[in-house]
Amino acid sequence: MMIGKILLKLSVALICFWCVDAKAQSANTISQDLPFHFSIDAERSSYQPGDLSYLGSRVGAGPIRFGLVTEDDRLDVSGINLGLVYQLPSYQIQTQIGYGFGDDQQSFGTIDLGGPTLIVPGTGIGSSGIGFGFPGPTNEITNGVLRRDFRQQNFEIAIEKTPYILSDKVSLAPALGFKYNRTETDNFFGGDLPSAGADSFFYNTEMSVQSFSPIAKLSLDYLLHPKIKLNASAYYAYDFNIGDGTDQLTLIGSIAAGTQRADLDNNDSTHSYGFRAGAQIPLQKNLDLSLDLFYDAIGNTPELDLRTGSNVSAFDYERTSQYGGRIGFTLKF
Repeated sequence: MMIGKILLKLSVALICFWCVDAKAQSANTISQDLPFHFSIDAERSSYQPGDLSYLGSRVGAGPIRFGLVTEDDRLDVSGINLGLVYQLPSYQIQTQIGYGFGDDQQSFGTIDLGGPTLIVPGTGIGSSGIGFGFPGPTNEITNGVLRRDFRQQNFEIAIEKTPYILSDKVSLAPALGFKYNRTETDNFFGGDLPSAGADSFFYNTEMSVQSFSPIAKLSLDYLLHPKIKLNASAYYAYDFNIGDGTDQLTLIGSIAAGTQRADLDNNDSTHSYGFRAGAQIPLQKNLDLSLDLFYDAIGNTPELDLRTGSNVSAFDYERTSQYGGRIGFTLKF
């Protein structure tokens, strides 16, 4: 939260800095600047989705302990980005589209509760929305499976001022822009209940978030060598979110067959920020190689509230992280 406030203040200062009628010069470059720069890069990252918890247990008439199974592991995400820059005398127009995806599946075999009652919380919808209890003493779940799917699409456009020359090797460039991002998650958890007469159950939770974000960026370049340029940047984005989805519980069998489905929505606004650091190395006259590391603090990660069945299922936004690396190529023409 403190870092977010600092970056927000820096963003305001950046806007003021943008408006100052200062003399800007072109920065030293490792190859001759041409009007168009087309880039393509591939990335691999570690992403923290929102936590999800399932099931509960109860001993006698005591309180219910929810979160018997929790899904909170990080997810490996792969992505590809395409960018196009148009260079003008006093500024450049930057555009980028990106796509990322990741999935995993875990089979945990059997969960044996022994004596306690197994609680399968509902979605809070309908007469059975509070859920179901399956008492012991031979109370177990077999063939349990957890599965997650993650998809992300984004588009960004920004205008960057011609860099301000701080020294013969160092330049600073502010940018203002707009970003559209769509994140979709699909979470599945299910298993069999042999002690309940060969019943089975599964949860399927889908959440989608579209964000419309004004963004402020600041980039710093350092000419380490005539053929190697180091760069670092930071950004701040204020996210106007439109979030929706469904939380569904399905039971199959003779004891408690049926489907419960709760609609989800959350349009709260959030903010995000991130940092980049890397190097640019020429391969040929108008072809450069880029290597980057990045860290993002994402403020609009959807996270389902603890499912107890007492209230209708709902989700909130949590701040999580994504970090990784990129390798890419830029063609100037």
